[in-house]
Amino acid sequence: MSTSTVLAVGVLVAALACPAHMLWRMRGGRRAACGVPAGRDELGELRARHQALGERLAAADKTPA
Repeated sequence: MSTSTVLAVGVLVAALACPAHMLWRMRGGRRAACGVPAGRDELGELRARHQALGERLAAADKTPA
């Protein structure tokens, strides 16, 4: 086989791998592999983490070097 044939087959396999995996994970009512888990308040968690990090940065700026 020539290099271009091997490259074309490799590109085709790579292009079909993710959709095939997602379809396989969705069978039986399950969510896609790359989806956010259900029941998580991700926005609230991110806001709380952002606020906590902001407080830590403000405290670090006040300390003498």
